[in-house]
Amino acid sequence: MDIQLISQILGLLALAVSVLGHQIKMPKVALVFLCLASVFWAFHFGLLGQVAVFTTALNAIRSGLAVVIPDKFLKYVVMLHIVFAYILMIPNIEFAYDVLPLLAVTVISIGILNRKRGCVFRRMFFLGEALWFAY
Repeated sequence: MDIQLISQILGLLALAVSVLGHQIKMPKVALVFLCLASVFWAFHFGLLGQVAVFTTALNAIRSGLAVVIPDKFLKYVVMLHIVFAYILMIPNIEFAYDVLPLLAVTVISIGILNRKRGCVFRRMFFLGEALWFAY
């Protein structure tokens, strides 16, 4: 099977998992879906040879940790994630639209910090995913 086809199948699978994640009302379960979608996105981008593989893998780690760590440590994990994401992404900005993933990482991270406030979490989650999709 062609690597391009496998990559696109993984991308569609990631999109499907993301859409399912938006249907979940419990933030921790939605984060599990976000983590799984990020893993699929990482493999998708990895097979395509794109730099986004590192950022999406970092997103998967952030989302997975947000499920299991206590709330008092969550803000440090999110801040560290944003710093690493910016370090990875800023050198690769060539065009104006290359800023969209930075915005997506920031918005979803803010949403994770507000995971106890379900409506805010889901809106930020959706907006961040929309920014990634637009990219």
